[in-house]
Amino acid sequence: MRGADKLVAAAGRLTERVSAWDEDSAVAFAEDCAGRVQQEISGLLERAGSARAASEYAAAAGECLGAPPFKAFEAAAGAAYVAALAAAQAGGAAARLAERREQAGWLGRELALEVERPV
Repeated sequence: MRGADKLVAAAGRLTERVSAWDEDSAVAFAEDCAGRVQQEISGLLERAGSARAASEYAAAAGECLGAPPFKAFEAAAGAAYVAALAAAQAGGAAARLAERREQAGWLGRELALEVERPV
């Protein structure tokens, strides 16, 4: 089943290894996601009167960046998740979707992926 922002299937597999996805790219992705939380999304939350949430999301994003190098992939997943949650709180489902699209765009560009767009 294909939705607007996801694909649901009983099974799936990668057809080839994404060699560009390594610890360095995972850290760069985590930095990109965390940077958006700390610089943009937190500001939106503060202006909306949610200073405490802004502070908590910024701290959570920062914790992802403080992970040891061997935890780079976990840091990337954590930062992406925190960014999506913070965006949702700041602007609802549309903002969460925009954040996920931003993340997908980064991955596509930086990893030189061919991205299939839903029809």
